[in-house]
Amino acid sequence: MNYCQHNKLNKMPSDYTAMIKQFSSLNNSFFKKLDFDNLSGYWEILSNSFPKIDSNILFVLFNEIITNILDYSKCTSAYFMGYDYPNSSIIDLCCIDNGISIPKSFEIAKIPSKNDSEAIYESINGKSV
Repeated sequence: MNYCQHNKLNKMPSDYTAMIKQFSSLNNSFFKKLDFDNLSGYWEILSNSFPKIDSNILFVLFNEIITNILDYSKCTSAYFMGYDYPNSSIIDLCCIDNGISIPKSFEIAKIPSKNDSEAIYESINGKSV
């Protein structure tokens, strides 16, 4: 069950403000605006919020996501959130930002892709800008 299913939504809200308000009101959730000038300590906060996840694994996940945002998205704002599903071993982690997308990064770097899905698939499988 993902965020939309859990909250009985047909699709993700197009307005990030509405999504953030809904998400941050949930029990077992973590929501934090990222301060790019002071990232130390975020993974510790996440680790304390989600004890199901080994803190070393959480650090690697968080570090990879933040590195990709800083290196590629050209964003000015980003949020990191997570939800711990009660009575299960599932945790959703998500990061949203206002930067350019993976397909747009490919377009700027003149890396051909047929569509957005292909660009994302290629990036997951090692193609980088």
